Amino acid sequence: MEQSLYDLMDWAGIEELVYSESSNPHGMLGPHLTESGLLIQALIPTAAEITVKISSTGKKYSMEMADDAGFFAVLVPRKSLVPYTLLVTYDNGTKEELQDPYAFGAQYTQEDLKKFEAGNHYSIYDKMGAHPMTINGVSGVYFSVWAPCAMRVSVVGDFNLWDGRRHQMRRVGEGEGSVFELFIPGLETGAIYKYEIKTKAGLPMLKADPYGNYSELRPNNASVVWDINQYQWNDREWMDKRAKTDTKDKPLNIYEVHLGSWIRKDTAKDESGENVVGSEFYNYREIAVRLAEYVKEMGYTHVELMPVMEHPLDESWGYQVTGYYCPTSRYGTPDDFMYFMDYMHGQGIGVILDWVPAHFPRDAYGMAAFDGTCVYEHMDPRKGAHPHWGTLIYNYGRPGVSNFLIANALFWTEKYHVDGIRMDAVASMLYLDYGKNDGEWVPNLYGGNENLEAMEFLRHLNTVYRERGNGAVIIAEESTAWPKITGNPKDGGLGFDYKWNMGWMNDFTNYMHCDPFFRKNNYGELTFSMLYAYSEDFVLVFSHDEVVHGKGSMIGKMPGDTLEKQAENLRVAYAFMMGHPGKKLLFMGQEYAQLREWNEGASLDWDLLEVPVHKNMRDYVKALNRLYLEHPALYETDYDPDGFEWINCSYQEESMVMFTRRSKDSGETLLLVCNFDNVDHEKFRVGVPFEGKYKEIFNSDAKEFGGTGKVNGRVKTSKKVEWDEKENSIEIHIAPMSVSIYTCTPEPKAKKADTGKTDTGKMSAGKASAGKTSAGKTSTGKTSGKKVEAVKGEQAVQTVVPENAKPASKETVPVKEKPGDLPEKKEEVKRLTTSKTEPKQISTKKTEAKQISTKKTEPKQISTAKAEPHKLETSRKEPHKLEDKKTE
Repeated sequence: MEQSLYDLMDWAGIEELVYSESSNPHGMLGPHLTESGLLIQALIPTAAEITVKISSTGKKYSMEMADDAGFFAVLVPRKSLVPYTLLVTYDNGTKEELQDPYAFGAQYTQEDLKKFEAGNHYSIYDKMGAHPMTINGVSGVYFSVWAPCAMRVSVVGDFNLWDGRRHQMRRVGEGEGSVFELFIPGLETGAIYKYEIKTKAGLPMLKADPYGNYSELRPNNASVVWDINQYQWNDREWMDKRAKTDTKDKPLNIYEVHLGSWIRKDTAKDESGENVVGSEFYNYREIAVRLAEYVKEMGYTHVELMPVMEHPLDESWGYQVTGYYCPTSRYGTPDDFMYFMDYMHGQGIGVILDWVPAHFPRDAYGMAAFDGTCVYEHMDPRKGAHPHWGTLIYNYGRPGVSNFLIANALFWTEKYHVDGIRMDAVASMLYLDYGKNDGEWVPNLYGGNENLEAMEFLRHLNTVYRERGNGAVIIAEESTAWPKITGNPKDGGLGFDYKWNMGWMNDFTNYMHCDPFFRKNNYGELTFSMLYAYSEDFVLVFSHDEVVHGKGSMIGKMPGDTLEKQAENLRVAYAFMMGHPGKKLLFMGQEYAQLREWNEGASLDWDLLEVPVHKNMRDYVKALNRLYLEHPALYETDYDPDGFEWINCSYQEESMVMFTRRSKDSGETLLLVCNFDNVDHEKFRVGVPFEGKYKEIFNSDAKEFGGTGKVNGRVKTSKKVEWDEKENSIEIHIAPMSVSIYTCTPEPKAKKADTGKTDTGKMSAGKASAGKTSAGKTSTGKTSGKKVEAVKGEQAVQTVVPENAKPASKETVPVKEKPGDLPEKKEEVKRLTTSKTEPKQISTKKTEAKQISTKKTEPKQISTAKAEPHKLETSRKEPHKLEDKKTE
């Protein structure tokens, strides 16, 4: 080696590179101008000879080996930088011409680093990860990763023999905001890679890319280079319309789907008889066509996909994510998933993705102890781990972590055009003691159990998402009574668009599980939800959590000694859900009453549709969905108290409720009569909101749905008979175990005198409405000529029959000897028909009606309104989720 070249050698730096411990390899490798000329150095292990070839002239300069580990150097007599290539001859005789990766400058600007350090680089996914690109006319792949405490990071893969010495990355920036980056010329889409990270203790680790856009199919777990910007989208019309649409007053009826088990193929076998990995799954493109056709036929507006982010274990259902920025390779490539989204939009179907920012698994190749330190999780296991889930908790207060998650939510909306995100396990984020015993958690600085950092993260995320989401929504799965989940962050809320109504789901499922004879003892579980219905913007759900872990299917929860009886109950449950304020969600398979509980490892039992009871149920749900879409009263005012009014919710003994739903713009009013008992009422009088015509448009007992056909075929004209605290009423046939829905058409020429009463049926906050029940309060409503006084909590009931009341037949209405006594014959108690003559004698004196608050203010008070056993959990001591958690 010439003396001039020898004098330029940094022997300590060479040793650092050879031992792969350099965080600034560009400081030595690549071209560097010196007073003596252009110094070019390269580290290529197993290289026997290397020659520098000047691109413009073709002139060649042989490099000298300064270290037998593969370090070469040459001093080119030039005073300026010039493009060149490296002609490499390996020790096995193989020859290769390479672009020098260390001849390219950093791609991060100071503004990028400053924003990332502050935690507000919302498009950081365009920098982090692996990105095919062209720099200075040279194509390759640019890599970037956040590992702030690493000694050294290298990109390794098949392309460099998984040798961490060959492509050591450069650290740019300082401290928390520092990142490692490197451009590798010549790499293409499909290249498999990982990061080899050497900790400060000198220990090497192989890690998948947290920002990677594609992964190998399990059980392999390396990241795969992919260009996610090459797909040509065709959904501009959908996206423009979505950006201008407020979903709050639009229909939102969601079909929840697990792509791997909605439908499956038979597993293929290879030549040796072994299963072909992944052959059981349909491709995203195949699923898109079949799923869109089915969803359109059924009348759903959206599908919600259980997590499609990459995850190692099928049994986790996707809720233990290792690849937050890549759709799982089980069903195809990122382009295939983009096609799925594009096709669904083209068919007029929105897509919501389940998203899991609450925790992540401990897999060694994942984010756990990413650079040898706790990068994404808390160092203190009392803050950074779920002891009973076996997973790790994000450190939401660290800017690099919050930036990773906020950018990820925006990534799916920006790059994959998703229409919404349903955030899993929000309660576990909000409570420091969630799922933990004493000694397993640390209080916040005020001594409480609220996770202040998570609260701030959620407000930050939801604020940014609303500004940049282009009309997409975020839904919280939050299982406690935490206030203002959907409230404005400026007013102390968390800023979600919607919240899953876990309280309603739990109460109503418990109510439906009861035998009809005993439902009167649980009447509060049916009506309680309306006490807090407007405290949040709710989505009513029968999700996957209700049909796993031994809970059975939805029809399996219903009482009845025959499948037909169970289906009868399920029809009533679905119709009541559709009439109740709030958006809707139903898990796959439950629309046709699948018998067994859901199994992620098998296809749904589609062959059940050959059985009449299951086909009838699917037809019923289809008709119910169509009804929902066709009547704005069922969705326009989900979050407006004026859109709902109880007609009567004091029929505890009869297990019945009646209420109206109203639209906002069209002035439509629907009357819903729900009978949760097995008793038939041939002539039953119901108060109506105004004088007019009442036409039954839907009845769950219709023969085409498998019912008995006891419907009301003729239009009912209201009579001036005061009932249910209404001036007008109608007489209808209420079939056993049924829900009937009526359109309400006002009498056009009717002009009522000013009596001080409202006959529009509207109920606003602060106005009492007869027949309403309230937890711990007494309310009075007319019950077919009886005065019924219902007290929730102890459920004491008094029944009084006026002396001058005339029965409708020779049978008399029995008078209970003692309050709360059960009738000897249930058949007699249910005969509440009355004579149409002398209606005013039947009416009883109005007692003070108890107010049901429908205001959205003071949501904290709502959580304590209900006495046991229907109490909505408000204690933050044990705010545990109502469903079982998925663990790996």
